[in-house]
Amino acid sequence: MRTLLDQIIPDFDVASRHSTAITASPPEVYRVARTADLGRSWVVRLLMGARTAPALALAALRGRRSRPGRATDGPAVGAVRFTLIAEKQGEEFVLGLMGRFWQLNGGLVPAGAERLRQPPDPGLVQGFWNFRVVPHSGGSVLSTETRVRCGDDVTRARFLTYWRVIRPASGMIRRSLLRQIRRSAETQSGNPAARL
Repeated sequence: MRTLLDQIIPDFDVASRHSTAITASPPEVYRVARTADLGRSWVVRLLMGARTAPALALAALRGRRSRPGRATDGPAVGAVRFTLIAEKQGEEFVLGLMGRFWQLNGGLVPAGAERLRQPPDPGLVQGFWNFRVVPHSGGSVLSTETRVRCGDDVTRARFLTYWRVIRPASGMIRRSLLRQIRRSAETQSGNPAARL
């Protein structure tokens, strides 16, 4: 079965997948995932803070106030805002952003949903991130997948060097978010065995 993510970005340069079983109904899990504060977890705050610290320090040394580059208004993870690209209510939503992620300030460029559906220009990279809920015995499985598409070979080489460094932290962020959503969904559904 093709997902929204498959429809939006069938061809990509990098992918990373994570999932967790949740003892709550798919509608409850989806509601929690869709409304979650993605930057609430201390793991996310710590890792995103470490990611943006060099840009802030450099700006301070130059005597300027600076904030990391931002995408359009949408769900945020730390200082990074994502664009909602597509949603199949109750089942899956896809977020995205575009930029030169290896730059100190994140190099984000504003990009709406329609722009993100098109391949990136040379020198740019697009990142896509979905959350998908499927029924499973006793509840649901919530999965998230990250896919990255690069604008050209030079950009791909740059991004892959960056990805080798940040991939472990990226995985920690996604696993932390899945745990956060699982705890909230199980608690809100009244599951007495909700994991803390």
